[in-house]
Amino acid sequence: MSIGSMPRPQAAGLDTLLRDRARRTPEALAFRFVLDSRDPDAPGNTLAVTRAALDTRARALAAALRSRARPGDRVLLLHPHGPEYVAAFLACLYAGVVAVPANPPDTPAGAARVAAIVRDARPALFATDAAHLAGHQSAPGLRGLPGLATDTIDDSVDDGAATVPIRPAAAGDIAFLQYTSGSTGDPRGVVVTHAGLLANMAAMADRFRLTPDDRLVSWLPPYHDMGLILGILLPLCSGTDAVLSSPFEFMVDPLSWLENLTRFGGTFSAAPNFAYDLCVRKATPERAAALDLSAWRLAVNGAEPVRRATIERFAERFAPSGFSAERIAPGYGLAEATLMVSGPDPGTRARVTPLPAHAGSHVVGVGRAVAGTEVRVVDPATLRTRADGTEGEIWVRGPGVAAGYWQRPDATAATFAARPADAPDTGPYLRTGDLGLLRDGELYVTGRIKDVIIVHGRNHYPQDIEEAVWSADPRLRPGCVAAFDAAFDTEGAAGSRLVAVAEYDGTPDGATAVGAAAGRAVVRACGLRLAELVLIRRRTVPKTSAGKIRRSTARDAYLHGGLDEIARVPAPFGAVRR
Repeated sequence: MSIGSMPRPQAAGLDTLLRDRARRTPEALAFRFVLDSRDPDAPGNTLAVTRAALDTRARALAAALRSRARPGDRVLLLHPHGPEYVAAFLACLYAGVVAVPANPPDTPAGAARVAAIVRDARPALFATDAAHLAGHQSAPGLRGLPGLATDTIDDSVDDGAATVPIRPAAAGDIAFLQYTSGSTGDPRGVVVTHAGLLANMAAMADRFRLTPDDRLVSWLPPYHDMGLILGILLPLCSGTDAVLSSPFEFMVDPLSWLENLTRFGGTFSAAPNFAYDLCVRKATPERAAALDLSAWRLAVNGAEPVRRATIERFAERFAPSGFSAERIAPGYGLAEATLMVSGPDPGTRARVTPLPAHAGSHVVGVGRAVAGTEVRVVDPATLRTRADGTEGEIWVRGPGVAAGYWQRPDATAATFAARPADAPDTGPYLRTGDLGLLRDGELYVTGRIKDVIIVHGRNHYPQDIEEAVWSADPRLRPGCVAAFDAAFDTEGAAGSRLVAVAEYDGTPDGATAVGAAAGRAVVRACGLRLAELVLIRRRTVPKTSAGKIRRSTARDAYLHGGLDEIARVPAPFGAVRR
């Protein structure tokens, strides 16, 4: 039974739906938390939580939140992976406060992001666990903000946690603020309502054909829309159980994801494109031979451009493990649409189409719009609808589109209230900022408008250039390249200067050869001349907390000396200079 077909509770909010689930099936398993993927079968390394236990824990935490915050106040959630994060999120729903999930400020980039979120959301307090409370309180953006260690709250305290009446949420109430990844600027708080969240999850459950017999396996960060909504809330609402592991463990050992799918018989999982590539690269013959992926019926690929080569490499590498290409389901979505906009039907092989205006460039289809959602492709300059098969900006409308940006009326009006010039009575539409095209109802996403590189009047997509660069030499780290136009102006004539910044596992002595290989690869793949290749140290290319390349940040760092450089290799890729 999917949430699209199940009887709706009388109240329109997610809180009532979850309490109803806990009341009707209290002993049903909600989650298994894998706390250590290296040996999940060891005592204490996997924790099973029932719906009743999760509901009881959430009620206790809700009582603690109600004593510290008023209805409508924002509460910043900074928990690490584990059951306490899930309970704290549900507690916010139960208490009528607005959850603001965020990645913990454990790195300089993470601390800067949290500080930006605090300035924008103005939370009443932040919540985490006792082990991290003191450290977070010393972070620059959190100093002076009250903190709550939720794992110090006792389930059995006599505070009425289980009996205090809680006003059920209305359809239009805010469920939580989902801060954008910040790939093109400071993060913005997307206002996700209960109605929009339930509508989007019902559409996903319908498109993915989820049933209580499915088992989701996820390592996705719980503070991002795909990890939170698809990885946690969707299984809670659809009646499936889920196995959750840490995103940090995946980054350290990508094969732990596939091993968890094997161990727990996972049927459904999702990840960005880079994760599938990582698994191919890290799969040793011994570990690959031990995998059994025959139960994995649906592998959603989304959150970044889906690469045809990735699908082919993954399917070929893990075919002996019982996996096949038609199980990979490319999808498209964004936080401003709650999560999912389009996806293919299960069992449908991914479609690939060439782009006539871009020689040699092919894009993977990301399926049809989910139920109740309309996608329109519009010329971003004239605002007129583009013909079928013609590229333009992707516009979306439907019940899952969010209510706007928190406390930003101008940005909300510009992004969420668009109307096409040739059909002004339709809408309003969400302007996604993404380029794409529709062909026979299938959506193809080609790139971000702000990232497109224009050379001699033609559009080029940075992801194509980046893949050409990192594929040129094994010392360049896949998915860790930023390509951009370091435009200049000489004697009043505008020009372009194509630069790539790439993480490099090598020494300066090898830089010239690497630069030459990358330059040739870009010419072959894209017909472009790379002006300069900048080699930088591991894990220093600017990325969002979701792992997306921050190309504008990389460009600024390139222009102003902010990169952790190993070498610069200018065209014609001769001498290396610092």
